[in-house]
Amino acid sequence: MNEITLGQIQTWMVFGIGFVGAILTIVKAVKDAVNKAFEPINKRMDEIDMNATKNYLVQTLADIDRNGSVDGVSKARLYEQYEHYQKLGGNSYIKDEFDRLKKQNKI
Repeated sequence: MNEITLGQIQTWMVFGIGFVGAILTIVKAVKDAVNKAFEPINKRMDEIDMNATKNYLVQTLADIDRNGSVDGVSKARLYEQYEHYQKLGGNSYIKDEFDRLKKQNKI
């Protein structure tokens, strides 16, 4: 029967640690490369999201200003989109219009 020596255990441990370290380094490098490659796409998607949210809010706020009020579901969606817009770093003119309509109890 073949006996395992401490030297063999040490060799296998060094190999295992080195192998895992190499795999983790490769995974990190690939992940960083993919993130860097998708950075322009993500930035463009953020711009599209901001513009779509802004368009929705402008249209909805204009409709509320013309019609005088909004129903419950539309109001919930308006607040949801307004919060999203604020998280994206939205401009103040929409905030001003939102606050004005809120003071008039239209929303």
